[in-house]
Amino acid sequence: MARENRAEVLRAIADHLATQGPVGWEAVQARFSDVPQTTFWRWVREVKASPPPPKLLEAACERLHRISCIRPPPAASGERPPPSADTPNPGRYIPVPPATVARNGDMAVAGMNFLAELDGLLNDAKALRDWSVRCEGGMERVVNPRMLDRAIGRRLELLTTTMAVTKDLWDLRRMEAFYSSIVEEVAAEAPDCARRIQQRLADLDAKMGMTCSTGA
Repeated sequence: MARENRAEVLRAIADHLATQGPVGWEAVQARFSDVPQTTFWRWVREVKASPPPPKLLEAACERLHRISCIRPPPAASGERPPPSADTPNPGRYIPVPPATVARNGDMAVAGMNFLAELDGLLNDAKALRDWSVRCEGGMERVVNPRMLDRAIGRRLELLTTTMAVTKDLWDLRRMEAFYSSIVEEVAAEAPDCARRIQQRLADLDAKMGMTCSTGA
């Protein structure tokens, strides 16, 4: 197979991972029907194991900015555009490394809204409570004490988890704001130095995740 064709397939695989994630390969396989199945899946593994291309990594950063309400990166002058009014609440989302989004696309983004999952679990615990009591004459009467006790325990566990994770996210946002403020001030005086700092922080974020993201 020609080297150009192989490169085109690898780019298509990388683009698919960055948008849809490692699922739904039918369209990509149909596009390159001349590529043997074993070769195609070997190339998928190869792309997964390699660092994301800079263009896809940049797109993943922008996607994370939109979703988690991370402020867009400062220009060389240190100026920032105003935040969007319709950007989702950042407190409901778990930060993930841009490289993870570039390799898992929609699947990575779908797992970020952890508070929505906790809300659903809390509703389940409330459903257990509703099933364990009965309203009679405007009063509640316990009909299943054991189930009610389990519902109370589950709700306490969920509330404790929510408080702990929310605190961790708030600490992350404070750290992000701290580093962003530093980069903004440095950018105002020394743009080249600011870009180097941004790149170092972006490399750290891509490797470890849940760190500051200054939009390098």
